[in-house]
Order: sequence, then structure tokens, then C-alpha cells
Amino acid sequence: MKRETVLEVREIDQATGEVIASGQRKKWFSNFRRKQGYLFKPQAHFVRVFTGIKLPSEIKSKDAYRLYLLIDRLENGTNRLVYRSDHSNLSMHIGHIADYLDIAYASASRFVTRMIRAGVMAKGTIKVGDKKNIAYYLNPLYYIRGKWLTYELYTLFQDQLDPVLPTWVKRKFAEAHRDPEDSGIDVPGFENAGTSYNGND
Repeated sequence: MKRETVLEVREIDQATGEVIASGQRKKWFSNFRRKQGYLFKPQAHFVRVFTGIKLPSEIKSKDAYRLYLLIDRLENGTNRLVYRSDHSNLSMHIGHIADYLDIAYASASRFVTRMIRAGVMAKGTIKVGDKKNIAYYLNPLYYIRGKWLTYELYTLFQDQLDPVLPTWVKRKFAEAHRDPEDSGIDVPGFENAGTSYNGND
């Protein structure tokens, strides 16, 4: 079966933002190919798991299975553990995690504590109005729903992410979120960073 995609192309003047030219282009593609096979669930949400990145050695098989179950509760773009309520995502607390995993509250509390100590999970806060709500996140080094590593997620797992991120990415994060009144950079190792942003560091 062939599917049609319509691409809208615009040429924009970078200085003024004015659209210089625009047009549409049709592209057909087949969701079944002889060598590759069938394009399976192309619109489905997915969680990325990276080959070569293993969970810390202290994570036992029982906890690894619990983490596997929890990835279905990851919010796209934030890696926050959430549940649906009134058509919106709300942060899962220990009680929600216990219910979802079908374990006792005390067991869920110990599990989360172990995962935080191992650097696989982190506890953060979300400000909603005047209230601060607790939220739990999974380390994007192991599981990530989405393609982008946000600054907030980076700061939650900075100790684990810094060794694997290119220097220029850490510099970009630091520069984008630096306090204008502070002349320093708050990313460990920044003083050793080069000036190249080409992604080859």
C-alpha cells in the first residue's frame, strides 16, 4: 500500500523573516518493501533504548523488569512518570507507582530509593501556580521517550550524562541557561571546554 505525503517548502529571508517563495511537493512511499518488510506502527509513540548502555550492575532482574513496566508511563519530551487524569498528565507519586506495579507501598518506596541511588531515577519538583509537586523521572541514558534531551532533564542526571555528552553540548546548555548577572558557568568541566560547536568534540 502506498501513502502520500505533502511537503510544504518555504524560502524565508533570514534577516526580515519574509517568505520569499513557497510551494508544495508530493512524495509517495510504500509501507511494505521486499527487503525491509512492513513499516510497523509508524505513528506509534516509542521509547528509545540505546545499545551498549547497560543498567548499573546493582540493578537486579526484578528491578529491571519493574523499570521495563514503567517506561509505558513516561511522558513524551520530559521522561516524567505520569498518569492520566481529566485528559491531562499528572506526576506519579509512590502510591501510583505501587498501584501500577501491583506491589505494596513500602516495596515501591524501597524500589524508587534504590533506583535513585543507582542514578536510574531522579526526584524533582514541578511548580504549578504557587504549589510545588514532586515528580519522578527516568534517566534518558537508559530510556527516553522522545528525541530531545531538555536542560531540565540534563540537570537531573548531570552526573551520569556529563561523561557521555560532547563538550560543546554541555557548553551550549551552560550558555543558554546562565544567569545574566553571573559571569561563571555552572557546568562541571566547563573550564576545560573548547570553543568549537561543530559536534566533533
